[in-house]
Amino acid sequence: MCSPARVRLAVALCLPVLAALATLAHSPCLAAPEWSADEEIRQIQEEIQQNGWGWTAGHTGVSDLTPAEKQAMLGLIPMSEEERRARSSGEVIALPERELPVSYDWRALGGMTGARNQGGCGSCWAFAGTGAFESMIKIYKGLDTDLSEQQILVCNEWGGNCDGGQSEACYYVQMSMGQVHETSMPYTGNDTAPCNDDEYDSVEYIQGYQMVPNIMANLKTAILTGPIAVNVYAPNSLFYYTGGCFQYSGSGTVNHCVVLCGWDDNACSGQGAWLFKNSWGASWGEGGYCWMRYGDCYLGQGANLILYTPSLYTRLGFNAATVTGGNANGVLDPGETGTLQITLRNFGRTSGTGIAATLTCADPEITIIDGNATFPNIAPWAVGVSTAPHFQVQASGSAAGAIDFTLTISCAEEDPQTSTFPLFIGPTLTVYEQGFESGEGSWTHGGTVDDWRRATPRTKYTKPDPVQAAGGLYCFGNDLNEAGSYNTLYENSSNCYLESPAINCSGRSDVHLSIRRFLTVEEGLYDHARLKVNGTEIFANPSNGNFRDTGWETLVYDISAIADDNPSVRVRFETQSDAGLRFGGWAVDDIRVFVPDAPAADALDLDIAPRSLGISAVPNPFNPMTTIRLAVPAPGGSPAIRVLDPTGRQVGSIQTGLLAPGVHMLPWEGRDGAGKLLPSGVYFVHASLGLESSVQRLVILR
Repeated sequence: MCSPARVRLAVALCLPVLAALATLAHSPCLAAPEWSADEEIRQIQEEIQQNGWGWTAGHTGVSDLTPAEKQAMLGLIPMSEEERRARSSGEVIALPERELPVSYDWRALGGMTGARNQGGCGSCWAFAGTGAFESMIKIYKGLDTDLSEQQILVCNEWGGNCDGGQSEACYYVQMSMGQVHETSMPYTGNDTAPCNDDEYDSVEYIQGYQMVPNIMANLKTAILTGPIAVNVYAPNSLFYYTGGCFQYSGSGTVNHCVVLCGWDDNACSGQGAWLFKNSWGASWGEGGYCWMRYGDCYLGQGANLILYTPSLYTRLGFNAATVTGGNANGVLDPGETGTLQITLRNFGRTSGTGIAATLTCADPEITIIDGNATFPNIAPWAVGVSTAPHFQVQASGSAAGAIDFTLTISCAEEDPQTSTFPLFIGPTLTVYEQGFESGEGSWTHGGTVDDWRRATPRTKYTKPDPVQAAGGLYCFGNDLNEAGSYNTLYENSSNCYLESPAINCSGRSDVHLSIRRFLTVEEGLYDHARLKVNGTEIFANPSNGNFRDTGWETLVYDISAIADDNPSVRVRFETQSDAGLRFGGWAVDDIRVFVPDAPAADALDLDIAPRSLGISAVPNPFNPMTTIRLAVPAPGGSPAIRVLDPTGRQVGSIQTGLLAPGVHMLPWEGRDGAGKLLPSGVYFVHASLGLESSVQRLVILR
């Protein structure tokens, strides 16, 4: 038996040893066996064999990464269903099961681009959204292209980075700025690199996206249109997948994003499987692809179908019109035949050759005598004038006001495209005009975040701002891309305006406003672009669907109900945005206020009977109401005013009864004969009195 003294000595001698052992026990080297990819492969192969699964595990391009490195690649941060639904353009509706094929594979149909590698950055969401877009371009434009995931990584404004994100952040860039080529912004996986996508042409852009419910028939229906980005749970064993039908019986939460591109109902011994492209390189899986059993790993959550219409690389549109012949006064007068020289501009990125156009007009007051002409080759953003004998047009004796003409333009590079422009019948007198060439011209701008700038644009093709001003060198716009200062996009959570000085229209009647516009803006549910005259809205972007001009548009508005005999007329452009997506906003040029320069200019005063029946409306487009301006000639009577849809079907009427000669203002809320509001769309208000008739095209925006 030991004495107490010996016990104390033994304890004293043992304490340093115990402390050393405790230190070693907490050493990282001894805390757990050393990690081994070979050991993990062995364990996974045992699990496959025990469960009778039909896939193989082995070394892949990502299998030898450490567990921490693997985890860093799983960067999905799902977006809430509420936000997805709010930002999407509806939902994909499933086809009947009997109409869906048993198997489908976009690889065999030539719809897939190469397998990419995200590296050690958690950017799977950027690669999935980009991969789906590349496939759409290949399927519908025939181009096998490599788009820049780096642009998505550093230019998205939804916070996506190497720590995670969601494919919806891709769609923001693809909608607003368009996606650039890989060679413009090569992938580095560095999410702190600068965003300089405004320095490069965009390859393409999308119009929006639709949600796809995680239901087999809905997913298959969406894939028939094109591959889709979807979420999935990627277990550790997926890193070792080398082929076959991947199966997994465990649980987890979605942490990865891939491109779903096919299915086979007979795969996995008849259990069926999905086909997806991953972003772990071609040395993973079956050349970068994987078959996964139906129902495993939550594959299919967060699915979205890109809405894509191929853009025109040669985009030809109206630029200007010159009238010769007739009264030799440079305009088309009522009752005369004139020659119309049309100038086209190429708003695209490639030259147009073999250009020809056909001119049409739906207005019964206009007769097209010769509606065909050819044009010289037109380089990008250059102009070309129709070659003789040009177009020949005849206006009836009662033709008046701005009449819309349509050009159907063909060239060797693209399918036929259309461009609409207004032509004012009869001579006009300019009351005010401003092209911003010599300065801001007393226009004012401001707001919560004022990004209106007078500038010479310097943006690239397919960006949300014009490459050039409509006329001259300068125009005004939201965040025009001045070197080193702006990125072409309007600000978030802002409300700003550009307003003209007071324009004196005293003693003037039948006042019109002409503008050149290049506008891109998110749908009106979130962001607003408005054109107002003295506070009255005469244009607003639609509430549904993003609005995108692809070239300078020429527009004429009848503002007589507001501006006639008004000494202080102000034209105002407004932009209002929320905290979500941003687009290019307004770019405006060549603002002109004018009146007919003829005795008829004063014939619309209330005290003088007009020479002919006439109809116009302000605002147009409108919501919730407009004012129909009806000019009734002597001796007056009971005009019939009918509302027609584009097919000519009567959908409403505006009852007036007996009206005296003169001008009458008739408010209309856009209701049909039963008092119900007509839906958004194009309509025609047709006024007739005796043998006379007049038509006004109206647009309702709900």
